Amino acid sequence: MVHFGDIYQIREARKFGNSVVIGMYSDEDIMEITGRPPVFNRSERRRLLSGLKFVDKVVENVPYKTSLSTMNGHNCQYCAIEESLGSSERFSEVRKAGRFVTTRRAFEISEEDITERVLDFHSAVQHNSAVHLPWQKNVFLATSETFKLLANGAKPNPKDKVVYVCGTFDFFNIGHLAFLEKAKKLGDYMIVGVYADEDVVKSKGYHPIMSLYERVLSTFAYKPVDEVIIGAPLSVTDELIERFKIDVVVEGTVGSFHDESHVAIPIKRGIYRHIESDSDVTTESVLQRIVESRSHDSAGQDVNDSTTCKNKSFDNVFKSQYPVEQLG
Repeated sequence: MVHFGDIYQIREARKFGNSVVIGMYSDEDIMEITGRPPVFNRSERRRLLSGLKFVDKVVENVPYKTSLSTMNGHNCQYCAIEESLGSSERFSEVRKAGRFVTTRRAFEISEEDITERVLDFHSAVQHNSAVHLPWQKNVFLATSETFKLLANGAKPNPKDKVVYVCGTFDFFNIGHLAFLEKAKKLGDYMIVGVYADEDVVKSKGYHPIMSLYERVLSTFAYKPVDEVIIGAPLSVTDELIERFKIDVVVEGTVGSFHDESHVAIPIKRGIYRHIESDSDVTTESVLQRIVESRSHDSAGQDVNDSTTCKNKSFDNVFKSQYPVEQLG
């Protein structure tokens, strides 16, 4: 899994040098270390990591214990170690050699935290109980500096063709990235609108797994994205088009939850384009992977034995089990 906490750590590491090389464990090593397969497979992880603005190279199948020979083999001077892992045995060789830098952990988030959100949703559906949303318990603190770290600082030139796309971008995956990469090819500068949590609830019928700012941080970090609109309107208006000098509005098929009324103005102006992402990975399919790969819920029942979610997508389950009135 590549989440916004990981992304921030990688961006922090970039402060210490001119380039960042990411060492990626094999699927087999992850399975051996964690006892379960990764949410994203090797090729998906590589593509997601390579797509980040501040990543220069991704190296596959690196050993779990970082060695000087591995670093030297890829012309790396320092190993970036997150502060809570400073005493980990797997970094002992680079620590002894003084070949490391320490990055701070800005957000208290981990893969297990995100997995727990998904399983909590699944359990609630399974037992027809209330959904306890984690973002109602904790305040997500992100400053303007946090977002500046992910921006490339570029503004559109007068002759640039400005592309606009909008969506939920929940649980960012290669389906999202493939769509953004394809949309960016239709112009020179791309603005991404990310819907507010309450608008997602109203339109989709259930709350996103990631909060608005978590989704923005994940989306903004990728190379095709030049600018983001936080809490973008569901409908593309004349005011929006004029304000950001938008030349083309692009929409994909997967995950679309509106009728054409939300893009009526771009269609009337002749600036609307519909594209396929050429990827069958969606947020719902990724969430289903997590449920199917986690062995037991709190009651000791195998999650794959769930009669509620059997042969149903997360999209259909949440729409039927948790209507807008309950989640909103």
